[in-house]
Amino acid sequence: MLRVFSPAVSVSITGTSTGIAITSPANAAYLNTPIITVSGTVGDPAAQVNINGSVATVSNKSFVISLPLNEGPNIITAVAANSNGTTSTANILVTLDTTPPHLAIYTPTNNGVTTDASATITGLVNDIVVGTVNPQQATVTVNGVAAQVLNRSFIANNVPLSMGSNTIRAVTADRAGNTATTSVSVTRHPRIRPP
Repeated sequence: MLRVFSPAVSVSITGTSTGIAITSPANAAYLNTPIITVSGTVGDPAAQVNINGSVATVSNKSFVISLPLNEGPNIITAVAANSNGTTSTANILVTLDTTPPHLAIYTPTNNGVTTDASATITGLVNDIVVGTVNPQQATVTVNGVAAQVLNRSFIANNVPLSMGSNTIRAVTADRAGNTATTSVSVTRHPRIRPP
């Protein structure tokens, strides 16, 4: 019986799976920093990773890069390519919002006078980037009392008033962390009891 042996052959396979994922920032995040750090993971430690056209630093299957954002919505696209031409893509959407919400107190009016022990505060809150404002977009507190926010308006009930001069201070914060404040002055007088 004749046996034929072939010499050993060394086979080199280049490139592995290039699965890629963006781990930070989170998809649909609202940010107020114009330059952010984008990081994530990639299946092939030798892959080249491009983020919106710029080359990211890759180490131990992780990548990182600093990326500028434009005001408003931004699509971040990560593309990984290995040596055999295989590519993978991941996308997220983030919103850059560096503009504080517009905030105004409608009632009570500035320098108003009352004999009540508490006041109902109403006003306007509007996030310029988002447009309409509901509880998911912005919060408002008035002298520490949480206000209800709906369709660009807010109302805070039972805000306590001390005798004499009171500063009614409203504070708003949007999803990106931008804040704005406004205030009015209200004077509380004692009730005059009839003789």
